[in-house]
Amino acid sequence: MKILQRRRVLVDLKLQGVLCYRVAVYWICCLMCVGLFRGWGTAFDGAYDSSRQWPERFWQESGAVIILPLLFLPFVMLDC
Repeated sequence: MKILQRRRVLVDLKLQGVLCYRVAVYWICCLMCVGLFRGWGTAFDGAYDSSRQWPERFWQESGAVIILPLLFLPFVMLDC
């Protein structure tokens, strides 16, 4: 059985461009909400001594949760 391969990645450039844009915007908004809630949790749990310690603690606890999905975004957009 012969496997057919697509010759073009984007069939309708305008439509697929809008869809990729919307996926990226929703993805980034979701990551901003996660970062905001994690930041609030880190800032208000009271386990730090000064206001200079909470950004460092935030990135130690939540950096991978925010950075890794951003690196994965291009693959999701290509799949969509």
